[in-house]
Amino acid sequence: MKFEDPIEIVRTGNIESLREMINSGVDLNGCNENDWTLLKEAVGSHHSEMVRELIRAGADVTLRDAEGDTYDAYLNEEADQSIAAINLLM
Repeated sequence: MKFEDPIEIVRTGNIESLREMINSGVDLNGCNENDWTLLKEAVGSHHSEMVRELIRAGADVTLRDAEGDTYDAYLNEEADQSIAAINLLM
């Protein structure tokens, strides 16, 4: 199964499509043309359930983008406490 735009699936919060992508073996750590990973998009879109699914499926929280930012930096930028709380549960 080919997914046209995995970032868009995460942006829209389509959790079932995300699970299908994960099960199909999509690269969870790949970047789009704007250097955004699926995890960065999930944080930026405030989709805590998507963040949880991506981390459980093995998305690399230590991966750095072109500016050198990691998952933690995205959390700080977004100040999203519901997503930050996921760290305590994982």
